[in-house]
Amino acid sequence: MYTFSLKPELTDAQLQSLTERFHFAKQDYTVLKSLYQELLSQVDAKCFFHIYSEGDLPGIPYQKYAVVLATLSGQTDDYINSKTDAGIISEAYMADCLALELLAQSYALAADRIHQVTGLWANACQFPGNEYPISMTAELLKCFSDLPVRTTKAGVMVPAKSVIYITSLTVKKPSHDCTHICKGCRNYSCASRSCGVTEH
Repeated sequence: MYTFSLKPELTDAQLQSLTERFHFAKQDYTVLKSLYQELLSQVDAKCFFHIYSEGDLPGIPYQKYAVVLATLSGQTDDYINSKTDAGIISEAYMADCLALELLAQSYALAADRIHQVTGLWANACQFPGNEYPISMTAELLKCFSDLPVRTTKAGVMVPAKSVIYITSLTVKKPSHDCTHICKGCRNYSCASRSCGVTEH
């Protein structure tokens, strides 16, 4: 198992884009940026991954692939929950959107780490609950040990800002970025669909 610390960050341009995509008012930008700085101080992002070959795990057809787990830490959840507990719902929602954006940034950072370790390129991320059954979350977590992440009986990951996925690996760099995840997602109304993909 490989373990790395990640430092996902958002540029001013990305924060502006997030403001537009989630339909925040222009006057909310100052609050959003302040929340971002507070949230970033709570984020302790980590990435864990295993490299596998075809036949190592049932139901995964790739010749070479990685099972990747990324988390922003329980402190991130605590920060968002503190806003909710204080009744500041608008700020809690903004912080949640920011955390999701940071988690999405971690996909590309994880892909860079995989390339450094293996010399192989990561393709699109494939998630339990989308390309694979949601029940696969718990099975994939068994690939790892001593993790700061668990699942509830309902299969929800804790900390909430955590994700586990499979990505196939190739010797040739893909024509699209590995974070091009919207194409396979069935949530067509999601405000985070920044890839320009529309409903079939």
